[in-house]
Amino acid sequence: MGRRPVGMDELVEHWTVLDDELMLVAGKRGATKLGFALLLKYYTCHGRFARGRVDFPDEVVAFVARQMKVSAREFASYEWSGRSIQYHRAQIREHLGFLCSVQDAEKLTTWLAANVAHAERNPDRVREELLKHCREECIEPPSPERVTRMVRSALHTAEESWFAAIAARLPAEVQSRLLALVTADSTHFRAWDQNLFTEWHSRYGGRGVLVYWHVERGSVVVHSQTLRASASEVAAMVEGAIRHGTTMTVEGNYVDSHGQSEIGFGVTRLLNVDLLPRIKRINRVKLYRPNASEPGAYPNLMPALTRPIRWDVIDANYDQVIKYATAIRTGTASTEAVLARFTRAAAHPAYQAMLEIGRAQRTLFVARYLRDRTLQREIEEGLNVVESWNAANAVIYYGKGGEISSNRREEVEMAALCLRILQASLVYVNTLMLQNVLVEPAWAELFGPADRRGPTPLFWNHVRPYGEIRFDLATRLPLGAAAPSVRAR
Repeated sequence: MGRRPVGMDELVEHWTVLDDELMLVAGKRGATKLGFALLLKYYTCHGRFARGRVDFPDEVVAFVARQMKVSAREFASYEWSGRSIQYHRAQIREHLGFLCSVQDAEKLTTWLAANVAHAERNPDRVREELLKHCREECIEPPSPERVTRMVRSALHTAEESWFAAIAARLPAEVQSRLLALVTADSTHFRAWDQNLFTEWHSRYGGRGVLVYWHVERGSVVVHSQTLRASASEVAAMVEGAIRHGTTMTVEGNYVDSHGQSEIGFGVTRLLNVDLLPRIKRINRVKLYRPNASEPGAYPNLMPALTRPIRWDVIDANYDQVIKYATAIRTGTASTEAVLARFTRAAAHPAYQAMLEIGRAQRTLFVARYLRDRTLQREIEEGLNVVESWNAANAVIYYGKGGEISSNRREEVEMAALCLRILQASLVYVNTLMLQNVLVEPAWAELFGPADRRGPTPLFWNHVRPYGEIRFDLATRLPLGAAAPSVRAR
């Protein structure tokens, strides 16, 4: 696309060299005179220096050249690096009263976080407010790259301050767990057989695709993945816990029985995520002994104990295990790719070390799970959230019998993302409705602290996906009215 032509009105308004500016140009000649004048007017117009010749349309160069009584061709000889242009920039800053320093940039970031980013989350609008403030305060804006970094820093700082203010109002025991726990599970969606993404799933008993959700305790989904039916749910669980696209740091992950695998415990332990699965058939779970030197140290657990943990395997391959964990955390290798490689070569030393770490971690968790009834209830409550989320899918995603009809993977993923937006909107609207009810004096007096822990924003009984039809049985349609007569011919 070509550059928009510059009209005469714009040239006169923004590119006319004024009398006080002519005094700065005096004494300069040729390309230096023209280049300085263009640099000055550009700074006056945009609040920053031009990056090079490409910032000046030909009409602008010709208009300023006529005022300087210099040929427009001279501008090609103006040097954009070196001591001369540095001196020219210093002269322009001094003349216009603009400041430029590292301290100014730091003050701008602080001002931006406190006055703009706390209420405006759109980066483009935050950038506009920053540039506007720079012009008002006669501060030269930094380079575009640094402005981008400042906007990101201000948005992050404002968000951290907002969360800190909210967390400060909560009890200490709530702060330690709030927004650090997510619950994860998959949903099976039927899909057309022609879809190359469609596979048979033995557990759900049908052909289709999986959408794996990560939902925080407040019923808001934080991550979703579209998977084949044969994909590893352990890999999906790990990916969502460490790459969920939010500023939250996940410390714990509630999962159903698929999450109690040894490799799942091993990978999450290396990534510093507390795996919290619901243990089914716990009477068949085997516990690993901490060492081989004390075979009779736990006589009451003998029926459940098996061999000792092979700490020597972990020690010999620890560096390699840390490298794989780092690759997963940084994204240089996906969890699914790493696990797939280990599945093909189960005797890999690093895989064996991860399994031993997982066995030790699962033994610790099972002991903790058996002892702590509060933890059992916490896991059940967390999983109830994602199960309610899955139940709501059938109500919201009802088109074409709830089947995914597209054969394109991008459209399948788009369908899951749109469903995610719809459910988030439902939770938001329900939250506002609950707030309006609970502020009424009658309900405020009736609800105690224990009662307020019960309501959830994830309900859908009021949703009418097909609309609402109301019947008035007291009236009748005028079906028996006399029809107009038709004459026979």
